[in-house]
Amino acid sequence: MNTVMKNRTKREKILITFTLILLIACTYFIGLFMPALQRLQRANTTLDQLTLRKQEVDFSLMGLADARAAYKTLRAKAIDAHDDFWPFTDNNEIDRYLTNMCIQYGLAPKSLTISLERLPINGDASSSSLESVIVHVTVEGAFSKVVELSDSVQDSPYLRINQIDYSAARTQGQPSTRIAFEIFVQRALDLPE
Repeated sequence: MNTVMKNRTKREKILITFTLILLIACTYFIGLFMPALQRLQRANTTLDQLTLRKQEVDFSLMGLADARAAYKTLRAKAIDAHDDFWPFTDNNEIDRYLTNMCIQYGLAPKSLTISLERLPINGDASSSSLESVIVHVTVEGAFSKVVELSDSVQDSPYLRINQIDYSAARTQGQPSTRIAFEIFVQRALDLPE
């Protein structure tokens, strides 16, 4: 390297030295600073992404708190609405209730048939908690008493009369009437807290 530098002018020696220093500096910059700068840029990008994600999570948590409050409100409404439906699910309880109601209106129950099939109201047995049960009751007594019974059932949210078949033919001195009741039964609610 001395022979190369000996034949050069002072100006060329300064330029070669300056070029070598610049080359070493560039190599140093590319070898050390560039990777560090790239890592810093990736870290800044990751920080920005994490900050954005944190904001999304904070927003979701606010929404979650609102959703929990809304769920509690809807749960309370569902429980209140559940209380408006038929409280009995056992066939013996249904039999006892309708028999006592007929007797209360001066009608003598002669037969009572409860359908074995409970039909979901919206057609989907897996998702519906409201079912319909059909009960056929044959009673003896004055038709005016049947009308009184029908009028009392009209205001019930869980009981309605689908059909009344009145027969003026007397069996043992009393006309008979066949009444088809439809009862709306609410399954037990399974709502988590």
